[in-house]
Amino acid sequence: MAVRSELAASATIIVEARTEQRWWRPHDALPATEWREQRLALADPALPSELHGQIESVYQTCHRLNQRINDYLAEHKERQMFPMIPTPPSVYEFLEGDEAALRAAQED
Repeated sequence: MAVRSELAASATIIVEARTEQRWWRPHDALPATEWREQRLALADPALPSELHGQIESVYQTCHRLNQRINDYLAEHKERQMFPMIPTPPSVYEFLEGDEAALRAAQED
């Protein structure tokens, strides 16, 4: 049940990002922010090993998406002499490859 709920939340966020053609903001709930801990908590030894692999794969995908957003924010801050507060919405606009990355994550 926990696995299904967590993955459903991630899927919802990914669908919203694709619909709005922008990344979610860092104060929003990100999928699998602490994917290692979550995966370990959800990887019940009673579950089949194939399911353990699927859980790990999905969380790694979510982690890569989170890292992509963090990289965009870091690049933006490096370009600023005086960091703007709040971060402008343009930082969250899709760049080349973003739509494909989200589509692939959604298919997982």
